[in-house]
Amino acid sequence: MGTPHLLLLEALTLPEGPARESWNRWRTAADIDKLDYESFLMLPALTGRLEPWLEGDPYGQIITGMCRRAWSQNQVRRHEYDAARAALQKAGIQPVAAIGPLDWSVRYWPERAIRPVGSVDLLTDFSTAPAALQALLKAGYATEAGSPPHYFVRPVRLESPGKVPIRLHWRAMPNSAFSLRRQPQIPIVSGTLAVPPEEALVSAAGGMFDDGMDWRCDAAMIARSPSIDWDRVAFHLRWRPQARRNLETLAGAGYAPIPAPAFRRGWTRLVEPSAALLRLYRRARPGGFTVRFGYNRWGRRRGNIAESGSRSIYQFLTN
Repeated sequence: MGTPHLLLLEALTLPEGPARESWNRWRTAADIDKLDYESFLMLPALTGRLEPWLEGDPYGQIITGMCRRAWSQNQVRRHEYDAARAALQKAGIQPVAAIGPLDWSVRYWPERAIRPVGSVDLLTDFSTAPAALQALLKAGYATEAGSPPHYFVRPVRLESPGKVPIRLHWRAMPNSAFSLRRQPQIPIVSGTLAVPPEEALVSAAGGMFDDGMDWRCDAAMIARSPSIDWDRVAFHLRWRPQARRNLETLAGAGYAPIPAPAFRRGWTRLVEPSAALLRLYRRARPGGFTVRFGYNRWGRRRGNIAESGSRSIYQFLTN
């Protein structure tokens, strides 16, 4: 994130006085006629604060028009989500949820802020993901080049009949080496999957929903949720080092009120890696795999799974 974008981030996250100063500094240096894409996305996020800031600005109407365009785009995205969800429900795929920016823009962003939504992200249970993909294809959705045609680890990218990008997910959080089988149990509220703020924060910091808007904007908004459980965040971060480093950076810069307990050390050097390998052993043995333990060249313990029979390790881990 460059200096101009950091000024816009400060205008979004800081109290009114310092935020106005950051806006004035950005506006003095910005050329609206040659605005870069990231700034174009960040401006609508400031909608709730812009009215007094744009008084007397010759480009005020143009900036307001950018915000209106983002609002209209978001309405189209929500309409496409309703259509995709209806197609899945018609095929008997339950439950289904909107996750990522489409959900965060309503749940965590300030009421008058407009968080531009680049694509529609759908979450379903991993056991119904292949059927969900087939239901969307039957309903006229098209897969992008390179998307997996069957069971998948990364979200499948599709395009709706209205030419809107759709991403179909079977997990609510990014994976790491030890977290593939440790996905959180997402609660169901009124028949709909409800992703808690802790999982949403770790997902935003892990860059799982990259759509052009810098992850710091979403993470700063989600971290302000009054119901967030920081012990739960700490538990998830122990498996996801990239998200942890990003949140440490965000908190250190003062953009989000993240308490120190969220960053307490995740691994104990001897006990937890050994326990993780033991869990791996217990899962692999009933699946018909041979587990071999040894040490790498740095003297750290490691475990290998040797395939047995017709099932691959990938099939075992994702089923």
